[in-house]
Amino acid sequence: MSQQRERSHCPEHVAERVQLHHNYCRLLSLIGASSSSRGSRRRLPWAPGRPSRGLNTISTNKHSPITRSRRHKVKKTRTQQISKHGSSQGAGKRKHPHRLTLDTARKISASLHPLAAFLEARDEDDSRLWRLAQQLFKQPFDLDHFRAELLSKLQRVPYSQPQNPDRHKYTFHDRMKAAGALSVFLRTSTLRRIREWLLLRDIISLDRDLERKHLSVERYPLRFHSFLTSELSRHERAITAAISKYKVDRHSLDEYLSAVDREKMRQLRILCLSRWRGSRESLLGNHRNEYLVAEVGIFKLLKRCLANALSDRFLRRLAVLLCAPPDAMSISEERDEACRKALARSS
Repeated sequence: MSQQRERSHCPEHVAERVQLHHNYCRLLSLIGASSSSRGSRRRLPWAPGRPSRGLNTISTNKHSPITRSRRHKVKKTRTQQISKHGSSQGAGKRKHPHRLTLDTARKISASLHPLAAFLEARDEDDSRLWRLAQQLFKQPFDLDHFRAELLSKLQRVPYSQPQNPDRHKYTFHDRMKAAGALSVFLRTSTLRRIREWLLLRDIISLDRDLERKHLSVERYPLRFHSFLTSELSRHERAITAAISKYKVDRHSLDEYLSAVDREKMRQLRILCLSRWRGSRESLLGNHRNEYLVAEVGIFKLLKRCLANALSDRFLRRLAVLLCAPPDAMSISEERDEACRKALARSS
């Protein structure tokens, strides 16, 4: 025993113990920093030997006052979080998902319409299709007349149920009014988006018609523009020859000759546009028929606007009705079936 006391008071042994203690304290600080960075709450074990008074130790006894108070704080904080955000199992998933009503219907998608994207991506001299799109897009739009025309269709055409086709048929107007969807449908924003799809259909339909009848974007025969271009060129040459022959001051006729040249170039541009048809795929997308593109586009628009207040079959037949002629008395079953197949392929 005396030898052990002498060894413990030996300067070399004391220095060794102090060095070991400092190394252990440094190791504890490194491990604690690593654990706090990872969010770990694992407690460190007691060190062998007697720690110094300055060493911060962590009690592992679950019955200690420090541990009980810490657990009480954690439990209280957790209870407050649960009361504020709901249970931990249902915090990320609502029990009753929010359903949009017609009064708070979804806003129409802000994505650019295919027609607007087509007009922004083209030049004036690009194609006949671009020139037609510019012409029809800039035409004045009478919103009241368009609303009255659609209301006339809705009040006139009946909606038949597939189960009982011979049963008393309510009109589209009656069905939409009963569902509370009529006011949403007649909004200015909804009508303008419907008009854009109908305008896209009319542009492509007119482009096909002009190509089939050999007409220009001015709705005149292409032979007329060819004849007019030749005559303007001949007239320009004749005026230039007369100026040289009679020694007339050319400056006095510069304005007139410039006007003749501008008109000749305009006629040449019209002839070139008849050959540069343009790509219809940028407007048609994956479809080949302009009526089908308009019907599918209007169906998806109504499905967003009305927030699923009406069935898909009703919205599909309504889209077909909106694309029908103004004096339509019924819905084309062939068009409805084609629209149904197109929607099935795109879904």
